Amino acid sequence: MLSVLCAAPCRAQSTTTPTDPVEAGKSAMKSGSYPWYDPTQDELKRINVKPPKAPPQTQSASKSWFEDWDFSGLKTLFESLGEVARILIYTVAAAILGLLIYFLVKVFLKRSTENDDGGDEEEEAEIGGVDRIDELPIQIAAPRGDFLSEARRRYEAGDYSGAIVYLFSYELLHLDRHQRIQLTKGKTNRQYLREVRAIPRLQAMLARTMIAFEDVFFGHHPLDRSSFEACWQEVDEFQRLAPPGGAT
Repeated sequence: MLSVLCAAPCRAQSTTTPTDPVEAGKSAMKSGSYPWYDPTQDELKRINVKPPKAPPQTQSASKSWFEDWDFSGLKTLFESLGEVARILIYTVAAAILGLLIYFLVKVFLKRSTENDDGGDEEEEAEIGGVDRIDELPIQIAAPRGDFLSEARRRYEAGDYSGAIVYLFSYELLHLDRHQRIQLTKGKTNRQYLREVRAIPRLQAMLARTMIAFEDVFFGHHPLDRSSFEACWQEVDEFQRLAPPGGAT
């Protein structure tokens, strides 16, 4: 009777307790709650896991004082200074160019004036000052302009005797200025002729004017128009031969 009772519980227990480990594992998995196990399909299921946030990185001390600076204001300042520098350079360049143009125009106008009035200035220089006039062989009133212009004025007015006096005085002053003679008070007209004997043509022209002058000034003879014009028409050639280095 005891053996029967023992056998009965043993059979009952064997029917309720599984002996297959796989089945035992399934049973255990189903009885629990696991997010990575799907009991209906009896398989693993995918779990969406979010990666953890990375901890904030600590900046090194070598970067903290430099990289955090805002250089936008400094850049703007440099750009502003650059613009001011460009404006300053352009202004200075324009001023220099303006001065250059001013001086060029001034020189051009000066040369134009000298070319226009060169004859008058040269003739005024022939006077040589009061001291040079006093070295002439005669006493003569200073002309209103230059001696050659005064001779022309008197010639056009019909005063040929007065015109020859100023023409001869002009020739002596012109020769002295160009170092063909040495104008000195007390010298005779013949001495001046000898000083230009190296240029025969120049000597001949001076002699013609000198003779007409002496006839008027010392001989008190009137001079006619043709005699004056014979001297007057040689003025241009006289001027070409008189400067230093002229034809010999």
